[in-house]
Amino acid sequence: MWEPGKAEQTTTLPGTGTAIEERRTSAWIGKGVRINGEVISAEDLLIDGRVDGTITVRDHHLIIGSQAEITADVIAKRITVRGVVVGDVTATERLQISETGSVDGTVRTPRLAMLDGAVLSGKVDRYEAEPARIPVAV
Repeated sequence: MWEPGKAEQTTTLPGTGTAIEERRTSAWIGKGVRINGEVISAEDLLIDGRVDGTITVRDHHLIIGSQAEITADVIAKRITVRGVVVGDVTATERLQISETGSVDGTVRTPRLAMLDGAVLSGKVDRYEAEPARIPVAV
């Protein structure tokens, strides 16, 4: 069984009992995959396919590959856009739009980097984390 945080692990193929060594550092949605709905990841995520819906990678890095087509609201700690995103994008730490990347929607982030050739259509807001609430004795 694969466990987060371990680079090499043993996985048993279902129905075969055959154990194989598995190596990875993040999750991946390949270019032949299309998802309609909600994607939630508790680890870094690379998307090369198509996603329609929502993508949440709260405390990790999300990479939208150059062939990816995303029509979704996106939330992650760090986001790198190399493909096409249509929807609202919230990066709580940093958003980078590469030379092949485009975003059409509202962007919320404390740090925005755009490389030559990047396209951004929409509104840009500064993301500010909500302050911690201190309980008050009554």
